[in-house]
Amino acid sequence: MNGPFELEEDDDDVQVVDPDYPRFMRNGNIVGNEARLRQELQLCQNLEADYGIIAKARRGHDGTIDIYNWICATPGKAGTPWVGGLFKFNMRFSENYPEEPPICQFKENFFHPNVAKSGRAHIVMLDNRTGSYHAGLGMEEVLREMKDFLAFPSTHLFANLMAKRLYDGDDRDIYYKFIEKQTLEYNPVSIQTEIRQETHQDTGV
Repeated sequence: MNGPFELEEDDDDVQVVDPDYPRFMRNGNIVGNEARLRQELQLCQNLEADYGIIAKARRGHDGTIDIYNWICATPGKAGTPWVGGLFKFNMRFSENYPEEPPICQFKENFFHPNVAKSGRAHIVMLDNRTGSYHAGLGMEEVLREMKDFLAFPSTHLFANLMAKRLYDGDDRDIYYKFIEKQTLEYNPVSIQTEIRQETHQDTGV
């Protein structure tokens, strides 16, 4: 990559292909992407006790699990304006996972230089164009990095021009004030309640 660039919004539906492809080696066995996702989710659910990071599959009212649609949340990083918040986002996987990275989606108008107004996050390690993403990348690693994604915006994947200008310019104090105000909207107790409601129970897969 030669330098920073701005991204245009792209909310096209993810590509759907034969669910039996691709296959992935895990512990010497070949598994389909749904089995891979279930294993990834189990690993990610272990993060809550140690790091306060939440990852659950969305469930319907009938208890049906949508393994391709996760509800996640990460605490804000200590020592930054994000501290004290619990920031919820969705991770959506296509049936072409793991060859195709998931999409991380915050709510609309989430204020961050690397998040478009639609809420779509542009994350270096999940972007094929940067060469950072690969099929062996574990979602546990991605979720552990989300604190730093929020606190330290990438200079290469700007998606919100106003946030970029405030963060990059002489007005970073104003940027931090925006973040502090936004953090108040992400009260951990309220977010945990939302997640329980959206998953219809406290447990995961």
